[in-house]
Amino acid sequence: MARLEVSTVVHVPPDRLFERLVDFEGYPAYSTHLDAVERDGDGRAGTVYAITASWWRLSRTVRSEVTAVDPPSRIDWRLLGPIEATGAWTVESTEAAHPDPSSRLELVVEYEPSTLGAVDLPLGVTGDWLTERLVPVVEREARQVCTRLVAELEGERREVDLEVRLADQPS
Repeated sequence: MARLEVSTVVHVPPDRLFERLVDFEGYPAYSTHLDAVERDGDGRAGTVYAITASWWRLSRTVRSEVTAVDPPSRIDWRLLGPIEATGAWTVESTEAAHPDPSSRLELVVEYEPSTLGAVDLPLGVTGDWLTERLVPVVEREARQVCTRLVAELEGERREVDLEVRLADQPS
């Protein structure tokens, strides 16, 4: 399994940040590569989202299921289908470290890189090739999404201090 962790501080209280996070259908407004998100359910555990993303010559819709919700601190999910991945959005208060109400936002994704090749890829494209090229795209996308989310929530655009960690874990 591989692991991706992205985190930043947002200068709003956890409940306000969480309200925005659970609005998955609004995510395309923050993203270059996310085309659409359609919801089947009420947003709680069991809700399934059809997420359509495009990059390069690829456009795919994946389905993600919310597996647990603990407002205002956590949303757990898993992908349904050929790509094996699970993840969580977490929100923690950072009031002890910051004078204003603020929150640490973190996205953690664990995935099996070998399953990326299980989707229908163009001729000559392998899962390894795709993984190698997607990592920098995902990092740029994470920075852009966080920058836009922070600007919306805080009311002005600022440079976002984004921590990105990638790790391979033994299977």
